[in-house]
Amino acid sequence: MTEIERLLNLPVETLTVLAAGYMAYRIAYTGRDDAHSGVDTLFISLIFALIAKMTIRSFTLLGSSIGITMLGILSGIVASALAAVFWKRWGIDAVHWLLNQLGIPFTDRSRQAWDVIRRTHKYRPSQLIVRRKDGTMVMCDRLDRFQMHRPGPCVFGPDGSVALYVTHDCAPEGDWEECEHSDPEMGSLMTVIPAEEIATTHVRFKS
Repeated sequence: MTEIERLLNLPVETLTVLAAGYMAYRIAYTGRDDAHSGVDTLFISLIFALIAKMTIRSFTLLGSSIGITMLGILSGIVASALAAVFWKRWGIDAVHWLLNQLGIPFTDRSRQAWDVIRRTHKYRPSQLIVRRKDGTMVMCDRLDRFQMHRPGPCVFGPDGSVALYVTHDCAPEGDWEECEHSDPEMGSLMTVIPAEEIATTHVRFKS
């Protein structure tokens, strides 16, 4: 019997708790898990799994009917997912602030300054300028105009690549010129610049 088959033979509640824990981990740490080891993934998932477990168990106090059991399982999944969203949106920053106030050193294992910038979800960038190695530059002057676009107003790749909606470009030693980035039928055009072509990336954040 394979490991997958052994897992599938576990009780439904156990499978639900494990799946909910890992799902919550992915929600909370997508884009921030580069330096996580297998042990990190396991124990963080178990923390969220515990939330699902406690929620499911609380429903058993109401009875043991199939309806209550299914409601408990669904509530456990939702509870762990909401906990992950809360942790990602507010919890991480709150813990950082508290530790800073207490004078306790803290590191999130970011290996480069770029990692910190691309993981900053609380403060959204307002302007983005990329200078290529050949001297040309491209800019998205107001990222908020593309906030509702997929996959967002810009994308910062872990390898240093950048994707953005170019609103202005500039030739070497030239001036900024506005670009036609949107088409009424086709939509807005996103440009992906590979890391090996980039000399510097400038990101502006509103205070």
